[in-house]
Amino acid sequence: MPGGQQQSQTNTEGTTPMQQPQTDWQSRADAAANIHNPIYATKADATYDADANNKANRRSVCKRLLLTAGLVVGLVVVTMLSYLTVNIFSVSEEMAKLSAEMADMETEMAAKDQKYQQLQDEIDQLQTERAAKEQRIQVLEQRNYIERCESGVLSTPRDVNILKDGSGTRYQEMTATFSKAFRTTPVVTIGFMYLDTYRHQNTRIRSKVQSKSTTGLTVCIETWEESRLYLASVYWMACA
Repeated sequence: MPGGQQQSQTNTEGTTPMQQPQTDWQSRADAAANIHNPIYATKADATYDADANNKANRRSVCKRLLLTAGLVVGLVVVTMLSYLTVNIFSVSEEMAKLSAEMADMETEMAAKDQKYQQLQDEIDQLQTERAAKEQRIQVLEQRNYIERCESGVLSTPRDVNILKDGSGTRYQEMTATFSKAFRTTPVVTIGFMYLDTYRHQNTRIRSKVQSKSTTGLTVCIETWEESRLYLASVYWMACA
C-alpha cells in the first residue's frame, strides 16, 4: 500500500515510526467495505434500484395528481359556494318580495271583504225596503181606486127660504151636478162653511147628504122649533 511504503521510507531516514492501534485499521477496513461501489454492483442491486426509482416516481405522480385533484375540488367548491351564495341571496330577495306582495294582497282582500260586507248590508236593507213597499202596494191595490175628486159650495136661496120663517121642523134641499160623471158612485163629504141665524132664538141646524149618484148629489139642511136660519152654506167634496 502507498501508505506502508511511505512509512518504510520514513523509517530508513532514522525517524521513529508511530505504532497505531489495531482497532484503527480494522474500523477503516470495515468502513471501506461498506462503501457502495457501482463497478461491483450486482444485478439484484440494479433491479432493486429501478424498483425504488419507479416507486418514487409513482409516489411523486400520485402526489401531484392528488394535489391537482385537491386544487380542482377546491376551485369547484369555491365556485359552487359563490354560485350558491348568489342564488341564496337572490332567492332571499325574491322571498322577501313575495312576502311583501302576499301582505299587500291580504290587505286588499281584507278591504274587499269589508266593502263586500257593506254592499251586502246595503243589499239586505234595499231588499227589506222593497218587501215593505211591495206589501204597501198590495194594500193600496186592494183599496178602491180613486180616479179624481171634485168639490163645491151649496147655499140656501135668499128669495125662497123656508128656514127663516115659521116654526117646527123645516128643511131645505140643495143639489149639485158634477162637471164630469164618475165611473162609480163617489164618496161625499160635507161641512158648514157659513151660517146666518136670528140672534134672539137658539141656533138649531144640521145637514146631511140626502142622495148621491155618478152625476150629482143632494144636501139637506134642517132646523126646528123657533130657530131662524137666514143663510147657510155647505162645502162638499166627492171622490171616486
